[in-house]
Amino acid sequence: MSPYDIDNFTACWADSLSQDYMAPFVFPPGIFLLSFPMGLLPEAGARLYWSAIGAVTVPLLALALWQIARVTAVDGPARLLRACWVTLGVSIGGTAGALYVGQPSVLVALGICLVHLGLRDSRATVFLTGAVLCSLKPHLSLIWVVAALLMPPARLARAKGLLAGLVLLAAAALTLVDPQVFSDYLHALEVHAGSPASKLARAELLYGLPGLLDWGRSHPRGIAILAIALVTSAAAGRALARRRPAQCDWSIPMLAGACLAGAFVSAHKGYDFAVYALVLALAAHLPRTVQALLLVPALLIWRPALLDLLPVPGTANHVVLLDAVLACSAGFLILYGLGRRARSQQSRAAAPVAPRI
Repeated sequence: MSPYDIDNFTACWADSLSQDYMAPFVFPPGIFLLSFPMGLLPEAGARLYWSAIGAVTVPLLALALWQIARVTAVDGPARLLRACWVTLGVSIGGTAGALYVGQPSVLVALGICLVHLGLRDSRATVFLTGAVLCSLKPHLSLIWVVAALLMPPARLARAKGLLAGLVLLAAAALTLVDPQVFSDYLHALEVHAGSPASKLARAELLYGLPGLLDWGRSHPRGIAILAIALVTSAAAGRALARRRPAQCDWSIPMLAGACLAGAFVSAHKGYDFAVYALVLALAAHLPRTVQALLLVPALLIWRPALLDLLPVPGTANHVVLLDAVLACSAGFLILYGLGRRARSQQSRAAAPVAPRI
């Protein structure tokens, strides 16, 4: 029986969900790698099983962030900053929210971190494990994974090939189990997009680009101001990269910016903020000037409720303001990374060539 069959879903949940929240199951097929034991357990056992997965994920995420934030400097301030950034990453408010409502966002955050560690350290098993976890919510991780794969040097070619083979094998297995699974899944996505639950979610002003665009349709002047802020922050990142001496690998700010942008372009709720944890861990490698500039965005990612301290009324306005900060931070980091790359290329071109003996 296909889990995406609309008729089966409606029959199972008609007595449990109101029509306002009635929407088909749209998690991608990869979720069944973790959730299939729940179908073999009673309700209490299934709840305990899923809670145990969440409880194990948090310390693993902390360990992964600690490895990502590893710095070569041995001075006290560098180690203290590393600990501070990792603490912010692990204790993001979205982590507790995801565990409370049973969302797999923390697992996706762990997957994003494992993909980075696998590529950085050329560890195929770590990379593949992270890629599988990222597939649980691909709309939050797809852009980041693509950006990470495109980053030079080209490493883990074998792991990338294994990942492609794993995807094809999983697709073939699902097709053999139920030939209708993919057509049912696409149909479920279409039905979900037009469901009352989806419309209700959009009315709540989701975080990310879709929510910001919904707001912009009724506030065109605000969108113009946001565009100016985005261009200004990106230009500031480019200018800072040209003026400051090289203090980090150019790929670090590029990857941090890609992680910010990857999650931002998709609609998400507060419990998905755990996927931004990688950005905070990578910040430990950035120059301290850049770390200082990112402190306010980092604190807002850590606790969006800090916006309540501002004299700006309305939750919807807080969501829009946070979206604007995330967009400008992503633009700043990406242009800073591109500027560092251009400067490093110029430095190599200008370096004297040793004569042959």
